[in-house]
Amino acid sequence: MLSKRSSDREDDTRKLIEFVMRIGRELRRKGVRVSTSELIDAAIILENYIAVRGTNLRTILSSKEDLFLVLASTLAKRKPDLHVLKEIIDRTVDKEGTKRKLVQIIESEMKKAGITYNTRINHNKKRQIRSRQDALEAYSRLKLLGIIRHTRHGEKVVSRKEAIENIQRIIRNYGNINNALRAKLVSATERGDDIVLSLIDDALQLNVFNEAKLDSILIIVEKALRKGAWTKAKEIAKIFKDRINNGEKFNNYNKAYSVLRRFGLDDLNTITEFAARDSNVAIKLAQKDKDKIINALRSAPLEKIARIIASLARDTRTRQLALDLLDDFLREKGSILLEYVLPHIPSIKDGVFRVLSMIHDIEMNVLRGLVSGEDAYIDYAFHQLHAATRSLSAIRHKETFLFKTISYWLEGYNLILKNVVDTRTAVKMIGFIPGDTALTITRLYSLSRSTNKEIKLAATRLLHIVLSQSIRRMKGSQKIYKKKYTIKLRDRYTRPNPYHLTRFFLIWDPTSLRYKQKTRRPSIVVVLDKSGSMRPYSIVAMLAAAAFAGVVDKIVLFDSNTYIYSNKSTRMIHKMLEMLLSTEFDGYTDIIKALREAAKHHKKTKIMVVVSDLRQTVRYRNAHIELINTIHELYKQGWRLFIIAPPTVDRRITRIIQDYVHLRIVATPSDVEKVVKAVISTI
Repeated sequence: MLSKRSSDREDDTRKLIEFVMRIGRELRRKGVRVSTSELIDAAIILENYIAVRGTNLRTILSSKEDLFLVLASTLAKRKPDLHVLKEIIDRTVDKEGTKRKLVQIIESEMKKAGITYNTRINHNKKRQIRSRQDALEAYSRLKLLGIIRHTRHGEKVVSRKEAIENIQRIIRNYGNINNALRAKLVSATERGDDIVLSLIDDALQLNVFNEAKLDSILIIVEKALRKGAWTKAKEIAKIFKDRINNGEKFNNYNKAYSVLRRFGLDDLNTITEFAARDSNVAIKLAQKDKDKIINALRSAPLEKIARIIASLARDTRTRQLALDLLDDFLREKGSILLEYVLPHIPSIKDGVFRVLSMIHDIEMNVLRGLVSGEDAYIDYAFHQLHAATRSLSAIRHKETFLFKTISYWLEGYNLILKNVVDTRTAVKMIGFIPGDTALTITRLYSLSRSTNKEIKLAATRLLHIVLSQSIRRMKGSQKIYKKKYTIKLRDRYTRPNPYHLTRFFLIWDPTSLRYKQKTRRPSIVVVLDKSGSMRPYSIVAMLAAAAFAGVVDKIVLFDSNTYIYSNKSTRMIHKMLEMLLSTEFDGYTDIIKALREAAKHHKKTKIMVVVSDLRQTVRYRNAHIELINTIHELYKQGWRLFIIAPPTVDRRITRIIQDYVHLRIVATPSDVEKVVKAVISTI
């Protein structure tokens, strides 16, 4: 039988040979020629070097300099081989060092939990572990890392050899223990595993709740509350709310509303967004905080108002509130609100909402009939019109603004259907029935995409007129011009100052006084996103870009490609409208390239108006960081940036760049005038 000393020596020799063979395999992968005999010589020389130095194998294997000195003498025959060998030794030694550290960490955790290698964990042992918090945390970490495994005979601690193999897998897959724990905790959170509750501090420190799915985080919050960990549950709920505010989506809005309300984190914007997406939240909010929801909706986008009204209409308890809200906001926001409400109206068999649902069907069928030229759509629209008129007359109602609007629309569609043969008259009527410019623009734009040439031409001409009138009403160009006056005294143009004015009054000569008016036109660069993500807001984008027609020096249209127009035609409203109306919103988004191209070769006043949702879809390495850096570079170069964005704007970007850009959110065409005037007032 071998003594302990000789057994340790044999074990060291085996480890040394394995190490040298590993270095040899890596060298061969890199294209360095190394024979088996050279590897044997290297192992012998290394063993003799350890004996001469009087040290042990562990010390030598952790010293990069000693290993390189010994192995280079036999394994590196050319100068380039030295660099390859050094790189391999550095990487291998680092891995070995990491492995030793991980072994020490795991053995320390096992000591805290009071367990050893290759032992079973019975019920009594589990009870002892759960009685101490530090032991429970250590046990949970070991379980996540695979050191404690579940077998058919219960839980068991693996052997030291299996633990080292597991550690090597962790290094290979995750790099270090923190990355491994983070990945395992994210998986456990998404499963709703109770083990996360034992390691909430670790999960918060490793930012696990910034990566896990939002619905699974809600489950963990509820479990933490049941356990009594109120403070930790609130911290997780705050992370959850921050991620919601950044625009991340999830499914269980009802549960989220309950959680945030419990911790007092239910601000108006967040809760109204929940109410717009989940009818149960809308009903709860209406029953508990009716005034709160009305005040919150005053500044909300039309689409959100429409979804909440439709959600309230689905329940008989809140249907009257939905009618009251619709009447109030219709008076305040205009007829375009109905255009947003109609697609969301639930299938209610009676009442006003049934009539609204019929109006939506009439509108869709009239548009389809005009576009396709098929009589079946028109016939069905006639049938729905008569049914809607009968239903409205059967309802007992007060004379509210909503009923007046519905009656006006039904009369208008009756006229359209009677004049449907005359295409131009029908198009004109369908454009002007709503009594709201924004809705007129929306409908005419949809008709201008018709395959019927006559309808397309009539709608495009009418749209051109309406858009031109809207842009001129904004008075963008006139407000931006800066006027200067000079006085001519004795054939010299000078600016008025006390000396010249005094001299003028002393030497009176009325003919010598001349006023000369000069106007300064700032040159604005307009950057318009025409990618597919902007298609729902194409009318808003075109209207916002065209509002600056009189002062545009250069207009940049972009999707995945960039198109630059810098001639004088961009300063004329009708020319710019022709160009924008022929623009198709499609493709990916490369805003980084567009901003860089827009800033090139521009030596005049550095004012840039960007109409985009800031969602970079063309791949860059760290695309959102690259976009933020590009905007910051333009700011440092002296550019004044005005960003007009739809509600779908990337909130991660806007939160960071808000200090050095002017950001305005536009949801509907009716908002464009107000936003453009606000932008112009700051130029």
